[in-house]
Amino acid sequence: MATHSILITDHDKALSDLVSSALSRDGYEVRVASSSAAAIECAPTFRPELLVINPAMPNLSGVEAAKQICRDTKCEVLFLSALA
Repeated sequence: MATHSILITDHDKALSDLVSSALSRDGYEVRVASSSAAAIECAPTFRPELLVINPAMPNLSGVEAAKQICRDTKCEVLFLSALA
C-alpha cells in the first residue's frame, strides 16, 4: 500500500506535534513546517498530497502559502485553526 504524504504547517508546535503524531500513527508520511516560508521551501521536494495549514500564519498567511504550494504541487488543502 502506498503511503500518502501530508505537510502540516502551523506556528503552534503543540498543535503540529499532536496532528503529526496522530497521522503518523495511522501510517501517513508526515512533515512539519513551523512557518509558511519553511512549508514553501519543503513542498517541492516532499510533494505533499495534502497540505494541512493554519490560515492565520504570521508573516505570510497560510492562505497565500497554500496558493503558492498548490500551484506547484497540485495538492489538496485543509485549513486548520485553533481560533474560535
